[in-house]
Amino acid sequence: LFIGWFALKTGMRVWFFTNDPFVIGNLPFYAGILSNIGILMWCAAATICFLTAHLTRKQPDSLSAFLFSSGIITSLLLCDDLFQMHRMFYPMLMDMSIMAVYLAYGIIVLWYAVRFFRSILKTEYLLFGLSLLLFVTAVVADILSLLPRGNTAFSDGFKLAGIATWFA
Repeated sequence: LFIGWFALKTGMRVWFFTNDPFVIGNLPFYAGILSNIGILMWCAAATICFLTAHLTRKQPDSLSAFLFSSGIITSLLLCDDLFQMHRMFYPMLMDMSIMAVYLAYGIIVLWYAVRFFRSILKTEYLLFGLSLLLFVTAVVADILSLLPRGNTAFSDGFKLAGIATWFA
């Protein structure tokens, strides 16, 4: 019903919202393949966090709150990556600059790291640190536009490596 209403409001056809982007854009199936793999890893990581949080919720001294918060942050990053919210939604609809979005995400992750510092130390914290380093490198490369416009392979590579490390 929402899609039907939105289609009427925007003057777009319903199939535009229900069809695969490859079909809509007349693209080959492999367009954006690494981005799609990243989305799958985000989703798997969030699922593992939520499931493990649920399974450990009644254990004494469990990491349940840490895992649940990890699932929330991972889901936020998943949605941002899937819908490119940092590039389109926040700047266009909420009048936030990309820099403000990156800063907000940085503050959220910093809060998370401080709040769950002891829990993080009980995990493979070197992977966590490496993941953050890879994400920061991707963001800096993106902000500085180290390569010509439209060529994001450098920052996208670091982002995918960060997602894979976060998933690990």
